[in-house]
This record gives sequence, structure tokens and C-alpha cells, in this order.
Amino acid sequence: MPRSGVKAVIVDDVAAAERRIVEGVEVDAVESAVSGLVPREIDITIQVRHGAEMVEVAGKSVIMDRNERAQADQIEAAQRLGNPSHVFTATRNMRFESWGRIRMQLRLDKKTAKWAYDAIANDDELVITLGGVLAEHEHRWFRGYAATDKDVQKHAVVMAPALAPAGGDGDDMPE
Repeated sequence: MPRSGVKAVIVDDVAAAERRIVEGVEVDAVESAVSGLVPREIDITIQVRHGAEMVEVAGKSVIMDRNERAQADQIEAAQRLGNPSHVFTATRNMRFESWGRIRMQLRLDKKTAKWAYDAIANDDELVITLGGVLAEHEHRWFRGYAATDKDVQKHAVVMAPALAPAGGDGDDMPE
């Protein structure tokens, strides 16, 4: 019986494809000729069990804004029922975090969304794998990675000059 799976495609309007594997999930990374960076939106294709057959469901991973991130946190907290994370197994905690991310970052077609979200929710391995793909997209987008793994360039998110103690150049500091 075929397993559920995830295929993510990073797309932009002008692109050239390169295949790579991320944590066992097939990803087609596409380099943008415009910006060269991972785009805010990527196409995701998920193989979901629907009855006795596997169905491909198309969706998009869209980087969450602060309100959506807060909603994802609320979804995660609701699953914990007020319990701290240390009372759950690592797998359960990954599932909670992944499900909040899936509900807020993954955008599915309205026609298939209801049954597809239900089918995804019933497959712990798929929830955790898909959550990982979405988290990887977010990580790469926020860190300014190139769209492909060739010549990966990391850009600093925060840059600060070297700090000297207040009131001087540091020569007056006690030893």
C-alpha cells in the first residue's frame, strides 16, 4: 500500500529546476532569476490517502505573518490542553507544533481542504514530515537563503557593531 508523502516545489516566475532531498521528502528547488532567494510562497503537492486510494492534493506554503504565527501557537496550545511540553513525548510535541504550522502556513484549495486536512491530521508521520517541509521553507525564507543549494548564501538577520562599554572605548575597564 503506498505511503502518504509530500512533494514541495519552490517556484518563481522565471526559474530553472534542481532536485534535492530534504529529510526524505522530495523537493524541487527552483532558482529565481529575479531575486535568487527563496520566495515567500511555494507550491506543495501532498499525497494523501482518500478512502482506498492515494490522491495528490495541491497547495501552497505561504510564510506566516505575526497574526498567523500567533494563531498557529494557539492551535498548538489547544492541543496540549494546558499541559507543559515536558509531559509529552518528543514525537507528540513535534506533532502539536507541526499541526499548528500546517493549519496556518499550508493553503489548500477550498474544494479539497476539509477532507484533505482531516486525512493529513490522521497520519502522524505525514503531519510531522509536512510540518518539517513547511518549517524548512520558513527557515530558508527568513534567513535569506538562495533558492537552490548551490552556493548557499546565508544573510544575517541582525547586524550590530561591536559594542564598547558605555562612556568610553573600554580602556578604563577594571581588570
